[in-house]
Amino acid sequence: MKKPRKLIWKLYPSYLAVILLSIFGAGALAFDFLKDFYLEKTAADLLTVGRMAEDRFRDFFAAPDASGIDSLCKRLGRKTGVRVTVAGIGGRVLGDSDENPAVMENHSDRPEIFSAISGKVGSSIRHSETLARRMMYTALPVMVGDRPAAVVRVALPLSEIEEEFAAMGARIALGGICALLAASLICLWISRRVSRPMEEMKAGADRFAAGDLNFRLPSSSTLELAALAESMNHMAGRLQEKIRLALRESAERKAILSSMTEGIVALDPRGRALSANRAARDIFSHTDIQKGMGLHEIVRDPALNEMVKKTMETGRGHDGDIVLQREEERLVHVRCAPLRGAEPDSPDPGAAGTLLALSDVTQLRRLEHIRRDFAANVSHELKTPLTAIRGFVETLASGAVESEDDRRRFLSIIRRHVGRLSAIIEDLMALSRIENREGFEEIRLEDASLKDVIRAAVQTCESAAEEKGIDIRVYLDSDMTVRANPGLLERAFVNLMDNAVKFSGEGREIHVKAGRNGDDIRVRFRDFGPGIPSRGLPRLFERFYRADAPRDPGPGGAGLGLAIVKHIALAHGGGVDVESAPGKGSVFTFRLPAA
Repeated sequence: MKKPRKLIWKLYPSYLAVILLSIFGAGALAFDFLKDFYLEKTAADLLTVGRMAEDRFRDFFAAPDASGIDSLCKRLGRKTGVRVTVAGIGGRVLGDSDENPAVMENHSDRPEIFSAISGKVGSSIRHSETLARRMMYTALPVMVGDRPAAVVRVALPLSEIEEEFAAMGARIALGGICALLAASLICLWISRRVSRPMEEMKAGADRFAAGDLNFRLPSSSTLELAALAESMNHMAGRLQEKIRLALRESAERKAILSSMTEGIVALDPRGRALSANRAARDIFSHTDIQKGMGLHEIVRDPALNEMVKKTMETGRGHDGDIVLQREEERLVHVRCAPLRGAEPDSPDPGAAGTLLALSDVTQLRRLEHIRRDFAANVSHELKTPLTAIRGFVETLASGAVESEDDRRRFLSIIRRHVGRLSAIIEDLMALSRIENREGFEEIRLEDASLKDVIRAAVQTCESAAEEKGIDIRVYLDSDMTVRANPGLLERAFVNLMDNAVKFSGEGREIHVKAGRNGDDIRVRFRDFGPGIPSRGLPRLFERFYRADAPRDPGPGGAGLGLAIVKHIALAHGGGVDVESAPGKGSVFTFRLPAA
């Protein structure tokens, strides 16, 4: 392919060639015209000199005197600067201004002489045999009466004329060269003036291509270039607006995707990542899902790969749960949907990619499991005393019990089961009040002495501890003031202390220790009972949950005590933790913000 050239180097040589041809043509025509003019003028001058010589020689031919004719020829030649020759009708030379006529040959064969003998004016340009150079000749007949008596010929060497021609040609060439130089500069200026706006537009187009769409091309004085500049500026403005809209839409999509709690991953028809939001990276625990990564590089899960494969093959959506093994097991619900136009440059534009919507349902499934357990536990906890009450009531109603002592014993059992039902219902209502947001607002906090709250809780549990010979020891750094609801705080401490009493062996100790730890005040309840298996610790504060060991975590044996403790701590802006191991006892730490 021929290498492109700048516009100026296409215009300038063309202009210069046209001017060069014009100057050479004009010079050649001028030279030919001047040459012809000069020759005609020289011929006219020779004719004038010849006529003057004719008048001078006419008187000689009445009584011819050869020597007089030759003398006159030499005088006229000296005066006029031309060669003067007189020849008779027969062609014999009678006189010559430059040579001796006696030695000159007959001139009757000379064309100009031949024309003059016949009575006409003859002229010719030819080589002179006598002088050995080119000459211009003009010959006139010398008329005596009405007949030619002789011929007068005047001549001028062409060398002088040719020298004049050469000088004239040199002047014309010099003028042409000067004109050519001036014209070349003018052409260069004109070419530059024509090409500069185009170069400016090219530079502007380069700036547009580089992304500088704020730049605008200046208007040109040329109508066509001004229209082109206006069109390009309009194009840049439209392009800038479209890019701005595209960037805004892209930013909006990114903001929406990054704000979604669901993970979104787009895959092309070959299963490579196109994009992924932050939630997807969090779910897969992958810090950087780059474009072009294969699904197997992001997560290795056969079930997920199978869902993606089916979606691509069938063009229909599929969903299911997958289990991700990270630091802890996570359950993720995946919905796969076909993604059309995922790869516009693909040979098959209709090929479908896949859009993955990921939801971490670990907590949801856990809550569903808790709900099912809660319903089952509540049913069990209520059914057991209700069954006993129903049996004893039916027995009493049937009159089968006649002994007064048996009736009292049956009524005592019924009263005990009714108390258990009341305790369960009271604990459930307390939990509901504490968990409810409005309940939180109803909790009134005040400055309370931590020492007094702990002492009241110890007094409540003291009788149960004495029955098992358990010694409750309290260790306080100093009397600390907390911002709390004393009644709820005492209930939480009673639940923890009662829990420790129930699962401590006879004659053991329970240690209650309170102290400040940074911005927190921590109250630790330590028992030396059988401990709790590690697998039961994460769910220990759930309603009705029981660890593998036969621990009854709250009053009434319904498994609500520790759940109440947890929510009382949260209502005060604190929390509760547990440390335990089988055979080493348990430590419950109740945390409160310092007042």
